[in-house]
Amino acid sequence: MVLGGSAGSRASLHQVPYPAGPQRDASTAREFILRMFVDLNPDAEKIIYSHFTCATDTENIRFVFAAVKDTILQSNLKEYNLV
Repeated sequence: MVLGGSAGSRASLHQVPYPAGPQRDASTAREFILRMFVDLNPDAEKIIYSHFTCATDTENIRFVFAAVKDTILQSNLKEYNLV
């Protein structure tokens, strides 16, 4: 898969390797994308929280954003010994 900008722009192209495994398999694609992000984490001490959702499901997106905000808030409160 090649990613780039619109025609006429000086966009750089990026080659993304396809995952091994069955084609058109959502589970394989999800795990491949997650692994790409996890592999970019240079600090094993940092926690990566993943959640797969459908961006067109607005109620689910609201839930995910609320959960992310709560996770960040709780982490900061614990870090500064406020809970």
